[in-house]
Amino acid sequence: MRKVRVSLEKGSEGDWWAQSPEAAGFYAYGETREEAVANAKDALSIFLGMDEDSFELEITETRAANDGKG
Repeated sequence: MRKVRVSLEKGSEGDWWAQSPEAAGFYAYGETREEAVANAKDALSIFLGMDEDSFELEITETRAANDGKG
């Protein structure tokens, strides 16, 4: 099964953003981590022209630079 790399970033207001280096210009959003992952999977299937069951997400998480924790 193909793995698609996705970077999740928690925003300063608690929302989540996803992007993938394998799909230039791709971004997905969610109010929760789970929603962002689901939206990323759905959108990447369309963006890459692949069935959702034919790939899995390889997720890394980062924090927003201005999240006030550090």
